[in-house]
Amino acid sequence: MQLLSFPALIQKEIFGNLHFDGLLILSFCSKRMRNVIQCLQKHRIKNLKTITYYFTRNDRISIVGKSCDSILLKLNLSRSQDVICMDVFGMGREIPLWLTNLDYWCFTYNYRTEQKNIIIEGVHAYLLQFFESSVQYRVESDSSKLPPSLKHIHSSVYELPKNTTAEELEECFVSSPNQEYVSIYLDFACKISPKSIIYGIENLHVACFDYYNDHILFHFRGKSLIMETSAFKNITIIRFLEAWKSNQGFETLVFLSIGSPYLDRDKIHRATGVKQSTDVCEIKWKERSVSTSSTF
Repeated sequence: MQLLSFPALIQKEIFGNLHFDGLLILSFCSKRMRNVIQCLQKHRIKNLKTITYYFTRNDRISIVGKSCDSILLKLNLSRSQDVICMDVFGMGREIPLWLTNLDYWCFTYNYRTEQKNIIIEGVHAYLLQFFESSVQYRVESDSSKLPPSLKHIHSSVYELPKNTTAEELEECFVSSPNQEYVSIYLDFACKISPKSIIYGIENLHVACFDYYNDHILFHFRGKSLIMETSAFKNITIIRFLEAWKSNQGFETLVFLSIGSPYLDRDKIHRATGVKQSTDVCEIKWKERSVSTSSTF
């Protein structure tokens, strides 16, 4: 069927009856086909708000695109040694990636394990080009290996593999250093560099699981910091709050929440003059006013 020879009205009707995964497959036919789909389906593409890459422990990667209230795109990338090279996602036939079947109501592409990073970088580059700048891209990983650093990522959530080094963690943010939100779960001691990209993340959430991470508290340069299940000494929090209140640092910080079972909340409040209500304590000074969660 010579789809590109049809009138635009008929093309639009055909494209309108396909899901985004089907439109992507059609777009692999040629650059002209991709351009026609983008032009005639512009209104649908604008409804797509987020695309999230889920990296799981079995090396399966799920790609989910959502509007404000529904799933519009779902693809799976699954490791396999039995892979046929197909020219998909603009990567050419030399890259081993194979569209296999419809699995769990979505298309599955098989890839070879050693090609994982190249494959996801290529898929991401194609989706960036296909959906352009209207979509926010996110990464969520609980894989045994950290995913590659991708460009134009808006937010990410990492459950760090055991013994992840500071250098390996830093690599995750090299291509997208200015993310709006990052959440990190670590159940081991990880000494992050004082000049780390992570400290400049606008909104940072860290679950430390009873490890001391004073360096995160004192080096953070963003707006909002949430630290859960953290191990802190009373004197550490008192020293930080006194510096924060007196404008001796942390000028950009407007929200702070610390959850720790080891702190004496009353002692900290007496030492710092923090006013407390039932569930919120307020830190006030000359030019800044901020509410912080009273989970100390």
